[in-house]
Amino acid sequence: MQTNYFKKAFLLFILVLGYTTLQAQVKIGDNPQNINLSSVLELESTNKAFVITRVSTVQMNAIVPLEGAMVYNTDEQCLHYYDGVEWINICEAFANNLTFTSAALANPGNFETITITQDTPTNYNFEVGLLNASNIQDGTIGTTKIVNGSVTQTKLATNSVNSDKISDKSIQTIDIAPGLPNTILQTNVGSVVEWAPLNVDNITGKLLSNELATTGDNSITVTNGDGATLKDTQLRVTDGGISTAKLEDNAVTTAKIGTVAGDENKILGTNTTGDPEWQDASALAANLGEDVISTNGSITGTALDATLVAMDLEVKTDGITLEVNPDNTTGLQIIDGGVNTLQIANNAVTNLKIADDAVNTAKLEDNAVTTAKIGTVAGDENKILGTNATGDPEWQDASALAANLGEDVISTNGSITGTALDAALVAMDLEVKTDGVTLEVNPDNTTGLQIIDGGVNTLQIADDAVTTAKIDNETILSEDIQDGTIANSDILDRTIAPLKLADGTAANQILRFNGTDWELIDQSAIAIAEVDGVIGNEILDVTNTTLTRSGTGVVGDEYTVAVSTGGITANELANDAVTSVKILDDAVTSDKIGTAGATDGNKVLKTDASGNPSWQDETTE
Repeated sequence: MQTNYFKKAFLLFILVLGYTTLQAQVKIGDNPQNINLSSVLELESTNKAFVITRVSTVQMNAIVPLEGAMVYNTDEQCLHYYDGVEWINICEAFANNLTFTSAALANPGNFETITITQDTPTNYNFEVGLLNASNIQDGTIGTTKIVNGSVTQTKLATNSVNSDKISDKSIQTIDIAPGLPNTILQTNVGSVVEWAPLNVDNITGKLLSNELATTGDNSITVTNGDGATLKDTQLRVTDGGISTAKLEDNAVTTAKIGTVAGDENKILGTNTTGDPEWQDASALAANLGEDVISTNGSITGTALDATLVAMDLEVKTDGITLEVNPDNTTGLQIIDGGVNTLQIANNAVTNLKIADDAVNTAKLEDNAVTTAKIGTVAGDENKILGTNATGDPEWQDASALAANLGEDVISTNGSITGTALDAALVAMDLEVKTDGVTLEVNPDNTTGLQIIDGGVNTLQIADDAVTTAKIDNETILSEDIQDGTIANSDILDRTIAPLKLADGTAANQILRFNGTDWELIDQSAIAIAEVDGVIGNEILDVTNTTLTRSGTGVVGDEYTVAVSTGGITANELANDAVTSVKILDDAVTSDKIGTAGATDGNKVLKTDASGNPSWQDETTE
């Protein structure tokens, strides 16, 4: 009953699980609670990869899956997918089907604008080829794309440069087309600019006179000012009339400054009354010179009275790679720690530049010391690297390393044998990890692994593994046996005793098979004629002369069977069945004592040292 209930419950669980699986979405990895509504399966991880089936070419070709199936071919080292007919190598799919052309499709008839070169079987190089005007989109070439000086006169169309294109004040006199001699540029009656002679008919003369200025300062004397531009007019600057205010900035050039003999190699300064004069540099330095110094000592060659403005000069440094020595005397120096990787050129640090013992552990990159970098000398063969008593590394025999560095390998709980002391670089207390459900380590710490009580269930027992010897007597109950599961071949002959049968429902019942099932019925329901009412106690006859039947077979004179006189022959006796107690005294005559034939001739029957009788020579003691 329990078995049937378990099967039904398990079947119901599988059906529910199957229905749930058909309706569910699955996410594996990180954030399993977050899955897109459109996803059937999602994988999320930052430190694990999705590994699909990995097979060889032979194994892959033996698989005929659904279209779209994918595997990783370990022979080809590439993904393959099944297109419904054959497996396709993704790494070769593009190489076999992808081609490149450079035909001028947008502008037929033009040169090919792209040059395609295949560098390797899997790489193509694309370069811009020859471009002409039809390949350049209107308005795409800006000023930054035109090389300076590349637009020459021949490149400009007629009337293509208007006033807006001419920079203000950029046209010089040489750029103006010449006119007739003694003509000026002026506009005619149509407002067109042209070269024409200057005359009083087309230009009205004006009076040029200083007196017209209401705030005039009489710096210019004007004579014959009427129609000044049409008459010879004498203008001159009044002596002292040009003041500082009349001079434009930068108007007085060196050519305007006068000198006389003796002014060679002098500079312009002022004397004690403030008047300018040509002076020797020493005089100017004494009068106006300011000191040039370098307080922090980063610049040498400074001088006193050397400039018009006092200066305390110093070299500006970044303070990271260079600095000025704080002693104010030695000047610039490389700052401690200022030379880092960026300042050192590749391969600049040679062996000569590295001081002895300068490369310590911190300077070595992880995994930088390979086996090729570790030195050996003759006699270091078949040794391992360890440290001696002072901590210095040396090549040692394994036994020496074990004595110096070896840590004990033990198994406190006794689950592992064969451990040893001084056997490892790190001390280890080893034990076999068990699930604690089926296996455990015996708490006595000596006997090791054992099957935990109750640890063997149906999953652990192989089919046909439980034999008769494995089943304890009186342990299998009726509810442990599934209905209809015990066949004749499952029961050992003569093993079901009457006590093993369930009780009947009434006295005098017998077990009968009705053609479908076994059933209990009253023995009176069976039509068997019995003389004495006891079924199966009648012997109708004997089959050989070993037994003799007596009686008539009626009540009061029932058949009886007895051993016939002389009926027990050697055939009926089992080997060693006749013991000493079975033999009548004086029944063993000389005829009954056997010999081995002629080999036992002229011998007597004696016992040996063990007391066993045997035929022996008469002389044998």
